[in-house]
Amino acid sequence: KNIIVEGIFVLSSQKLRKLADLTIYLEVTADERVRRRIYRDEQRGRNMLQTLEHSLVVEKMHAKHVAPMKKYATLVCPFGVGLEKKGITCYVRGQ
Repeated sequence: KNIIVEGIFVLSSQKLRKLADLTIYLEVTADERVRRRIYRDEQRGRNMLQTLEHSLVVEKMHAKHVAPMKKYATLVCPFGVGLEKKGITCYVRGQ
């Protein structure tokens, strides 16, 4: 049986990491994260300026808390606007 657990802080849990046979980190570009945030926030009635101002804080927190979790992934998959055209694919992080 397989269980898929997703979330931006999943890899921060040592208990979950020990249970996993495979861990995957989607390395989403900053441009893609901001694009998604703008789309989501428009649906919530926020304007682009509010979203971009908030993104400054969120991106700092991403760098501090989310990006370091990549070191716990067995598979890292870059993802973002234009990457598929550059032929960038997933890679296995060395153990």
